[in-house]
Parts: sequence; structure tokens; C-alpha cells
Amino acid sequence: MVVGDLFHSAENKELDLFRKWRDDLPDLNIKLVKGNHDILKAQWYVIAGINVYRDGLNINRFSFTHDNLNYSNNELLEPGKAKYKISGHIHPGIRVSGTGKQSLCFPCFYFGKEFAVLPAFSRFTGTALIDCKEGDRVFALVNNSIVEVG
Repeated sequence: MVVGDLFHSAENKELDLFRKWRDDLPDLNIKLVKGNHDILKAQWYVIAGINVYRDGLNINRFSFTHDNLNYSNNELLEPGKAKYKISGHIHPGIRVSGTGKQSLCFPCFYFGKEFAVLPAFSRFTGTALIDCKEGDRVFALVNNSIVEVG
């Protein structure tokens, strides 16, 4: 499951490598909720064996969308059927401060009461610092490890 921005450009050499990887794993079911940077032609996704969902995807009590704040599909907001929303558009980050004035910022997984935001896994993207509330859970990506931040 990818909640958008699988690719950030038009067709290029890296996409050939991706297609080779897909050919090696044809049984892997990839679902892509299309993001604002997913600009390839529809036929490319078909050839690559990727199932594309333009307006989000509901699976049981979960609603997958690229941008948690922008719903164009009314099914995502069915009355009486609140769904836990999972998105990825904002590329969440958490700032961790040391005992001195030093601090570091890391991409993170953010889990709130009503929605979650997945991190960007690209070295090209920045992060949007999140404001944690009581009860939220945050897991930072640090040196190829996942660390819960309290």
C-alpha cells in the first residue's frame, strides 16, 4: 500500500529498474493511492502491475488517502462509519532536543486518535514538523532503525 507520490517525475531510467523489480515479483500486490506527484500515464501503471486508486481507498475501518485534509471521494466520510485515516502527503518530521541547545529532525510515522501520517522514504524530500498531542504516538526513522519518541 502506497499513499501517494510513488514517483516524482516523468518516465526515466529508474522506472526501467522498477519495472525489472516488478517482473521479478509479479505476485506482489501493489495498491497506489495516487498523489499529487504521481504524474505518469495510466498505461505505465498498468504495465508495472500497480493498482491505482485516484480518490482514496477504504479497507474495513481504514481509509487510505494521499492528503488527509483533502477528500474528493464521499465514501471516505460515510456517516456513522468513522474510519481511521492513513495518509502521507505532508512528510511528517519530529524534532528531538538534547540537554543542551542541540536538536535533530527526523522523518517519522505519526499516529493520532483519528489519523496516521506515513513518512517519506526519499532523500529528496523535506519534513513538516508535527505538533504532538497527548496520546499520540510517534516513531522516528533514525539510522535505519525505528525509534519511538516519547
